[in-house]
Amino acid sequence: MGPHVVYGDVLNPYLSHLLARGTSDNDATLRRVFGFLEEMLAHPDPEYGEVVRTTVGEHLESDPDLLARARVFMGPVLAEATRDSVGYRRPRRLRNG
Repeated sequence: MGPHVVYGDVLNPYLSHLLARGTSDNDATLRRVFGFLEEMLAHPDPEYGEVVRTTVGEHLESDPDLLARARVFMGPVLAEATRDSVGYRRPRRLRNG
């Protein structure tokens, strides 16, 4: 339960903040965060992936606009994990400002 609390209480609000701001300054950070999440999904221990799918994935799915912006940075495994829950939209280019 510990990792779910940390990711839910620390990472999710931070991720929401970065995604909601929508500035190009945040893009590098978002790429690193989503790269890390993709690595967790590929980890041989399924508990790692479960944290990402449930705690982070469900958080992103709760807001379609946030999810749409997040898709730009997601790797293929996380994109697939969130695909069935909410109407899937292909990643689109970031808008200016």
